[in-house]
Amino acid sequence: MLTVLISSVIRCIDPLKSEEAKDLLLNEIELNWEFQTETNIQAIELNQHVEEDYFLFIEELVSNQPNGEVEHDLEVLLEKRIWTRPWILRRKERGSSALLLEELRCEDIGEFKSILRMSPDIFDILLSCVAPKIQRMNTIMREAIPAKVKLEITLDFLSSGINYRKLSHFYRVSRSSICKFIPEVCVEIYKALKENIKLPINNEEWAEIENGFKNRWNFPLCYGAIDGKHIQIVAPDNSGSIYFNYKKVFSIVLLAIVDDDYCFRYIDVGACGMASDGSVFRNCSIYNKLENNLLPNGGVIVADGAFPLKPYMMKPYLTQVTI
Repeated sequence: MLTVLISSVIRCIDPLKSEEAKDLLLNEIELNWEFQTETNIQAIELNQHVEEDYFLFIEELVSNQPNGEVEHDLEVLLEKRIWTRPWILRRKERGSSALLLEELRCEDIGEFKSILRMSPDIFDILLSCVAPKIQRMNTIMREAIPAKVKLEITLDFLSSGINYRKLSHFYRVSRSSICKFIPEVCVEIYKALKENIKLPINNEEWAEIENGFKNRWNFPLCYGAIDGKHIQIVAPDNSGSIYFNYKKVFSIVLLAIVDDDYCFRYIDVGACGMASDGSVFRNCSIYNKLENNLLPNGGVIVADGAFPLKPYMMKPYLTQVTI
């Protein structure tokens, strides 16, 4: 992830076989970004994002250009290039992470939860788990985006589906950065929390869930509630209609079982949107376990009408009965 800048620059320009272009570029780097030099330009470490941005800049410069035009194009690009837009640089003072979310954290926790779908305390716990993995190094060119801002943007996107442009304006972070780090943050959230989504492993843990349903919902011998959720997607290429669901959109299916406190105990995600909840259930990994008496004491899980009626699964009547 960390590289030496000079070797990266030379590696990009090398196909040109132009020593003049190399010398000019190194001189411009020294002048514009104030690199300290003695007999050679000092090597500095750059994080992955800075390296990739710099590669794009160099490739734009050198692709399909005759050697004689490289020096002129290099000068023009160096004059016109904007490293960071000015309004983004004011993120610390005017971004929503510094203003609105901080106000809601102190004054209106309910609205804070409506944006990020969790309380400030839970947010801080999650941040402590993922921050070491998503925080990048600051460089002499710019400061890295704080892990807190990355997590806020990711949770806002997951909860609302708001587009990247609006997130960019709201948090004062570039769209290119947002589209890059949201998948990275999601992966780290999964890694940090995957051990929290698990089925009970002994009778004591099953009994704890059963007591919760009995005391909180007045439903004895219940060990979970199951349902499916369609997650809207952009249809993959050449996928036909297999992801097209009854809501007339393309989706994949999230099948989940939760306990009495709405905590996820089992998930299966990725089934094609055209599949029904019952079909997804029959093909998930927990189906055979339930068929082989996974639940203790003849208990059940509750489901809606889309699921099959089983000895271990209770569902409502399909039609309303008037007495």
